[in-house]
Amino acid sequence: MRAIRMPQTTRVSRKYHRFASVPLRPSATSGRAERNPRPRSKRRLRRFIPIPRGRKTEFVTPWFATNKPNSVPGRGLGYNRTLDDFLRITNMQSLLKSRKFEVVRRSVNDDRSVDVIVHPGAVVVLPLLSDDEIIMLRNYRPAVERELWELPAGTLDVAGESPRDAALRELEEEAGHRAGQLDLLCAFYPSPGVMTELIRAYVATDLTRTTQQLEPGEQIVVETMKAATALAMVRDGRIMDAKTIITLMWWEMGRRES
Repeated sequence: MRAIRMPQTTRVSRKYHRFASVPLRPSATSGRAERNPRPRSKRRLRRFIPIPRGRKTEFVTPWFATNKPNSVPGRGLGYNRTLDDFLRITNMQSLLKSRKFEVVRRSVNDDRSVDVIVHPGAVVVLPLLSDDEIIMLRNYRPAVERELWELPAGTLDVAGESPRDAALRELEEEAGHRAGQLDLLCAFYPSPGVMTELIRAYVATDLTRTTQQLEPGEQIVVETMKAATALAMVRDGRIMDAKTIITLMWWEMGRRES
């Protein structure tokens, strides 16, 4: 009988070779050397990952076979982690304080520091003249040196004022309208990586026309348009203000569901 030469390992000829570093054995039927894949364990989910030439096959556990990212050891899946599960603030230093916000440096777990913009929060209002007509503003923003399409909005910078009262005030000051009804739509963090600002969005109906009460330096022009036009401006990029985009899309989503 002719002897079959048995190589120690197979030659990896492709970048994604499935049976790299797997020995060959002769087939019982053909007598040729064939690959003998290592049997997969039934106790653990495994998958092959791409390997470069000449390296051995590595097994990794897929993400769905491990704990979820929001799980805490000993507390099971679905547990909502609190601040104590992540870090411990040991010191806080004020770097800059302005009229509307403060920049602080927080020492975390005694081994690193994080600079945070502490913001009192803000409100944004979607004024509805009818089911398909809304009020929009053309607001010049010195920070970006351009005029932006926006909804009436403002910072919670009045001591003791509730977000609802602030929304009513900003609507009248910037858009020149008083709302007979104001409903909370949603709340969101626009930039949680660097600041604590929480924006609450409201929908204003039963509007009565008044007069604008702009602050010194504000350049705001009030416009009325169809809701479909505003949504089209979001899609084609003419509306670039984040809070306006989120409020319009959230309102449109709720209108479609109802």
